[in-house]
Amino acid sequence: MQKPHYDYLDAGIIEHFKQEAEGSGEGCQTLINRALRSVVESENALPEQIKENLLSDKEFLQSLKNALAI
Repeated sequence: MQKPHYDYLDAGIIEHFKQEAEGSGEGCQTLINRALRSVVESENALPEQIKENLLSDKEFLQSLKNALAI
């Protein structure tokens, strides 16, 4: 079996996923792939999540109201 080649990923990122892999029973590359897929799939959902969070944040809404008051 060939050793994975990680030349283009930061050493700290690799170390994080190696440590996570040790406790999970899954491979390092599987965990990296899952994390990257999650980011890619959530990119479109992020603006909607932000909007929902802001609209439910009473402190933010009050600050917005005050900022818009002329």
